[in-house]
Amino acid sequence: MRKKAMKIMPGKRDRILIAAVLFLLFLCAVPLCLRHFRHKKQLMLSVQRNGEELLLVPLSRDAKYEVLDDTAKEVPMETTLASLGEEADPARHAVNLIEVQNRTARCSESNCSNQICVRTAALSAASYDLPIVCLPHGLVITVKES
Repeated sequence: MRKKAMKIMPGKRDRILIAAVLFLLFLCAVPLCLRHFRHKKQLMLSVQRNGEELLLVPLSRDAKYEVLDDTAKEVPMETTLASLGEEADPARHAVNLIEVQNRTARCSESNCSNQICVRTAALSAASYDLPIVCLPHGLVITVKES
């Protein structure tokens, strides 16, 4: 005698119970997912001179900034030290041009004596723990989380 294989068919109660458990799991997961995606940390470019913050802007926005002595302002992307003229005279002013592009930041030009800040690699999300430093101008460029 061969035994017949029993087919287990879930009843209506079982289906309702499974659906209720899945629904409760979904309800528990939604707030966790929302909290995770809502609190995304934004990377910010910080420029400090002698400990005073001159500039704090999002790294997600492409722009060029001119740091002239103790002030910082946004300038057109085409701006160079040569186009600044008398403003960029190293005997009169300390000038750095900082470029933010494709979520990276670098010191594109400077009128400092050693140019180490210009030769330093760009800051990005992967390398934001290493600052760009311009010692002659007392400038520290970092990327930090907001």
